[in-house]
Amino acid sequence: MIHPALQPVIRRAILDLIFDVGGEVDDDTATILLNEIGHRIARSDVAAEIRWLADKGLVRLTETPAMLVIASTSDGRDTAMGRLRFEGVSRHKTGE
Repeated sequence: MIHPALQPVIRRAILDLIFDVGGEVDDDTATILLNEIGHRIARSDVAAEIRWLADKGLVRLTETPAMLVIASTSDGRDTAMGRLRFEGVSRHKTGE
């Protein structure tokens, strides 16, 4: 489980990741890439944050038996680019 203080940072990192890879990624790949940039997080926690982002309209979510596929929405892209602030998502890109 992610500490509540870290959830906004992880959510922003997920949005940044989707934007950086071209707009679509699955939860397994997202988990691997998040871990590679220093966010030590389990796949189940990534899935929970993806569902939160989908509930807020920042990503589109397609669930299959094996994975979650997430794609950017216009608000998700704007948040990743720093043009939109969203409560519960860090204003700052990971590493900045």
